[in-house]
Amino acid sequence: MAKYVYNLNFSKFDGSSFLSKIRENSTHRKGLVTLQRQFLSDICKRKQKPIFSVDEGMAEMRDAASCKRILLVLDDVDNRDQLDALLEMKDLLYPGSKVIVTTRNKRLLRPVDVHKLYEIEALNRDESVELLSWHAFGQHCPIKGFEVFSEQVAIHCGGLPLALEVLGATLAGRNMDIWRSTIQKLETIPNHQIIRKLTISYESLEDDHDKNLFLHLACFFVGEDRDLAIAILNRCNFYTVIGIENLIDRNFIKVSTSNRLIMHQMIRDMGRNIVRQESPAEPGKRSRLWRSKDSFNVLIQNRATQTIQGIILDMDMLMENDIVNSSFSAIDFKKHKAKNFLKYSNPERGQFKQKRFGFSPRHLADAKEVTNELILETDVFANMQKLRLLQFDHVELQGSFDVFPKRLRWLRWSELQLECVPIDFPLESLVVIELQRSSLRKIWHGVKFLKYLKIFDLSHSYELLRTPDFSGLPNLEKLILRYCTSLIELHETIGCLESLTLLNLKNCKNLQRLPDSICMLKCLETLNISGCSNLEYVPMDLDKMDSLRELNADEIAVHEMISTAEEVQPWYGFLRSWMWKGTICPKVSHISLPNSLVTLSLAKCNLSDDAFPVAFSSLSLLQNLDLSQNKFCSLPKGITYLTRLQKLEVESCGKLKSLLGLPSIEHLNVTNCRLLEKISYQSKSSRLKDLLVSNCVELVEIDGNFKLEPLRNTEAEMLCKLGLWNLAPMDNVMINLTSNILSYYRIHGKGWTPSRKTKKVVLQGLYQPGVFSTFLPGEHVPSWFSSKFTKESRTSFKVPTCNSRIEGLSFCIAYKRSTIGLSPSILRPPRLTPSPRIAQLPMRKAQGRPLRYRPVQNKPYESTFDCPCITVNNLTRSLKWSYQPLFYGVPEGKKGMTWLSHWKLENQLSSDDGIEVTVTSGDGITVMEFGIKILHGEEPKVLGEPSCEDASGERDIVNPFWDDVLGDTSSKNTCSVRLPPTYRSIRAAHEPFMEMALKRNMSDCN
Repeated sequence: MAKYVYNLNFSKFDGSSFLSKIRENSTHRKGLVTLQRQFLSDICKRKQKPIFSVDEGMAEMRDAASCKRILLVLDDVDNRDQLDALLEMKDLLYPGSKVIVTTRNKRLLRPVDVHKLYEIEALNRDESVELLSWHAFGQHCPIKGFEVFSEQVAIHCGGLPLALEVLGATLAGRNMDIWRSTIQKLETIPNHQIIRKLTISYESLEDDHDKNLFLHLACFFVGEDRDLAIAILNRCNFYTVIGIENLIDRNFIKVSTSNRLIMHQMIRDMGRNIVRQESPAEPGKRSRLWRSKDSFNVLIQNRATQTIQGIILDMDMLMENDIVNSSFSAIDFKKHKAKNFLKYSNPERGQFKQKRFGFSPRHLADAKEVTNELILETDVFANMQKLRLLQFDHVELQGSFDVFPKRLRWLRWSELQLECVPIDFPLESLVVIELQRSSLRKIWHGVKFLKYLKIFDLSHSYELLRTPDFSGLPNLEKLILRYCTSLIELHETIGCLESLTLLNLKNCKNLQRLPDSICMLKCLETLNISGCSNLEYVPMDLDKMDSLRELNADEIAVHEMISTAEEVQPWYGFLRSWMWKGTICPKVSHISLPNSLVTLSLAKCNLSDDAFPVAFSSLSLLQNLDLSQNKFCSLPKGITYLTRLQKLEVESCGKLKSLLGLPSIEHLNVTNCRLLEKISYQSKSSRLKDLLVSNCVELVEIDGNFKLEPLRNTEAEMLCKLGLWNLAPMDNVMINLTSNILSYYRIHGKGWTPSRKTKKVVLQGLYQPGVFSTFLPGEHVPSWFSSKFTKESRTSFKVPTCNSRIEGLSFCIAYKRSTIGLSPSILRPPRLTPSPRIAQLPMRKAQGRPLRYRPVQNKPYESTFDCPCITVNNLTRSLKWSYQPLFYGVPEGKKGMTWLSHWKLENQLSSDDGIEVTVTSGDGITVMEFGIKILHGEEPKVLGEPSCEDASGERDIVNPFWDDVLGDTSSKNTCSVRLPPTYRSIRAAHEPFMEMALKRNMSDCN
């Protein structure tokens, strides 16, 4: 990349130098001096006097760089000494000089030294397949029959150009069997050429601490929560916080917006290969076992050694891949006792119990006892006294746990098939216990003193009835009991958890009360009781929990006021089951909300205008509010007091008609508010940045963004700018109007289909900041447009000289439906992240076929096309505007539609400016003609045209949207009106596949 940029730009400078492989070359004898000599030779173009030291070279470089504009590229810088030797003269560079530095260590680039930091992104899927194809097939796409293999290799490479080039060259000219075998091998053993080059970065890490930390992360923590990793690894004698920062600086790992650890697949494979090389043939002698197949073989053959620090064993995955049956013989089976020691008395357990995996009789012909379950003995762990990290899924153990490793830090045991944790299980050193989807009815007997335990996760333990005594868990920070649907009691000692910051009780449907001691949790920041539909009692003193920042109480029907701490009136909160039909719970509690709340969620709480349960006046710190799927028609006036509110969600509030006087929020979600008509704000200077909207069929105005009104109500002056002097003949004209905000999505067996509803309306005028548009039936550009184009989609012209002020531009575009469209059912959403494992992915080929558009009737119609887009580029002033209307007309059948639009540009456009106009067709339509007209402040009257003052039936209406001048595309002070995340634009998400389908469709027609 750096070489490409250099070759593209070096001729624009007085001198240039590309210093490559600095990390490697600087290790040679007098390597830095040699690089300085190369720089001087490149810049000065003459023989230089001998240089014998770095200091002499720095002095010469200062003189050379200060007298001419230069381009300098420093490629692969590895440490600060190299930068000091080669860039010490940066403050003396001649004006206009540019320096580009590439490095694997971001920490080397100090903010005071860097003007702009750019991180190279991985290639997307289509780019990856194309690059692979050039190296493997010598063309831009795979040859016939290799499409599936090429996509699988591209997914494995994760967009890394180095890997794509190496594998492409390796597989060039090979047959399908070689491709298939190579892909299967890559799942276990990475390509050695790629790994050898990537290992250079690993070797450059500062010390063994960071190297070992990286290996732990690569084997066990990719995709895990950063805080969880820090809690565990700190107890494994790592300095995890600074270690992770060092790895981030060197691009080994990233932290996502959701606080997850992300590592490129090839970097992860490199780390795992380093561990594999510790003992290629004997997995039991490696320090880490992350492959379930290796772990299974080591345990079943009892070959574990004391070097093992971590194990992952997922029996579910092994059985899916038929690895157990192919690896385990009847002779091995005789070494293990088969015993089904779990009996369930709860008849409801069957709906949650997962399939138990083992061996069928045909694999065990000479076994004396035959069972369909595999149970490992605990004594296979006797030698693993250094074991710190243990992850089990669908694994059963039997025997005494006295021999089990005593210094475990992390226990993740999904599908634990025990009713209670064994009394001899060593829990004392654990930092994190995760027993999701377990069969536990009781966690343990008595009181356990676990001073190191910080995270306890029992999610989806459907048979758990009660929590244990918490008095022995002084350092517990997170208690997660999500979907423990049988839980009826939360132990009173929960108030002893002085360090608890998170309590998640989501969907504990049988929980009836929260203990009063919960108010003693002085560090609790997040409380989630969403879905606790049988909750009858909530402590009165919740307002005393000054540390509480987030409260989620979705799906709890609240009937009276939940007061805040400073409310004078004694409002009471009645909580009843979401499923009970109108039966009010007998238990009544006074509920107060703490003033410290930052996030409050009351979705699906049956809220209405008559009994809105929250007084907002004292929640001055509230920033995020979710009131989705409730029954109110408008928000209470108290919302005006939420001056710090940033995010408001009212999704699927079916009765909501207006949102008036909103505070200056940044994010608003009104998806599926079908009756919503208007949104307005307290202040004209709204901070709204992101508006999530779809299926809002009645929405006609968003303050500061758009307003839709009948054309007959539009001011006469505006109509004159578009040549509409007499609307009388159009009084009864109806058109079909659609918009992105009317979008909805059908989910079906093969994916999702985006569609847009249309509505039959009278002619409408659309105001958006600086732009007015309207849509009329018609197929031709009117004669009053001075310039008309029928074939070209782009034109350039020079603004004529004129004494009067230029007000703006008017456009007219005539368009029809395309004769050939693409069925939306063939489209698939983009694969945003590569699959964690290579699988036999079916190739979903696009099969384009002609669509017959049926005539639009007086009912909702599914529209799958987009309106044209107008782009204007002022070449003289380097200004660019691009506009696609939020609402647009849908042509009926084979008829046409004309789009009239006026842009208010004023002082951004003047005489002699060079203008370039481009009209881009939307999906499913064809532009027939387009016209342009420049409007001046005093437009000369055309013979036969009535003046604006004489236009009959017109009213001069002041519209606040027209006070704005159309802004430059580069402006950041705009609001993004978008669909929900899965509602991707057809063009943006599927353009490559549409092009392929269209080409295939045309070739079929030929």
